Amino acid sequence: MITTQPETPNAANCDARQSDRPLATGSDASPASPNAQLPQDGQGDPPAVPSPGATSTPRIAGPEPRVPRAYHQGLLTEPRPQWWRGVLALVGLAVAYLVVSVLLSAAAIMFDVGTTGVRPEPSTKGIAMTPALYAALVLGLAALTPLSMLLQRVCFGIRAGYLSSVTGRFRWALFGKQALFVVPLLAAYGFVFNLIQPSPGTRGADWVAILALSIVLLPLQAAGEEQGFRGLMLRVAGTWNLNPTIALVLGAGFSSVLFMLAHGAGDPWLNLYYFCFGVTCSLIARYTGGLEGSTLLHAANNVVFGVIAALTTDMSTAFDRSAGVAGPFMLVQVVAISILGAGLVISARRLNAQTMTRPSNPVLQSN
Repeated sequence: MITTQPETPNAANCDARQSDRPLATGSDASPASPNAQLPQDGQGDPPAVPSPGATSTPRIAGPEPRVPRAYHQGLLTEPRPQWWRGVLALVGLAVAYLVVSVLLSAAAIMFDVGTTGVRPEPSTKGIAMTPALYAALVLGLAALTPLSMLLQRVCFGIRAGYLSSVTGRFRWALFGKQALFVVPLLAAYGFVFNLIQPSPGTRGADWVAILALSIVLLPLQAAGEEQGFRGLMLRVAGTWNLNPTIALVLGAGFSSVLFMLAHGAGDPWLNLYYFCFGVTCSLIARYTGGLEGSTLLHAANNVVFGVIAALTTDMSTAFDRSAGVAGPFMLVQVVAISILGAGLVISARRLNAQTMTRPSNPVLQSN
């Protein structure tokens, strides 16, 4: 699962001190207004203010945002988070991803050796990509989803759902409606692009397995990258400045540079494409209020070109990103992704997608 439905506060989520107190009676039993101010230390419980139709709201562990926040500043709680929280989250994500990737790759190599008796060796233009290694690579990136959610909870105290959007959940309805135009457009574009700029070589012997894995696992890989780079890294950098515009520039630039470097490309045109792709996804997240649009764009792009690669080339060479493998034709890719990104933002506005957090929504919950 990418996300879960928003968690409804209940008695189990309340502070232990609150759950040990007897229930109030009479006027003290009136539901608290969502706008009631939290008391200062030593001043007792929040005042009970009658509010027709309101439900009881438990106390929130830790600071709650007092003003609406855009998605990229969702970690900017009150007071401003300490700098070390973001550093701890980023270092933790890098270390955890490395550990998971090594374990999955080792398991894949053991599987290949056990089933074929041959240890995979590097090829002349990349790694020898068996189906098992391909699955390990993709699943390692997919693991960024739970890892990012966990680190957001541990380092900032914000529950996992707010990594997906400002509503505290992944908005499947928005995702589905936008998929109706993104998927067919990207599929048609990928087909035409491959005719103009065909993939080199011939498909590998394991192309059926690679094709099946691409269709099933690449959406999870794309979601993991979005949760890690646009969900956690973008918003960590978004805490570095209180000004929303400056924070967006810092967050988009920082996360997009890391996204570019993570692909390990030696070709400048590929690096330009990866950086622009990252910026586009960052802007989609900011102006749609979550990761649904960027995840859709990323997943559709990866699946379309992953399927084309499985059908037309050997995956051992498909990951060749050395200098000279790309060229100015990558500018076509940049323009296409930018146009689709703009379409996602426009459609989100027409669908009245929420783009700011609402202070009345509890972002934090107690353990």
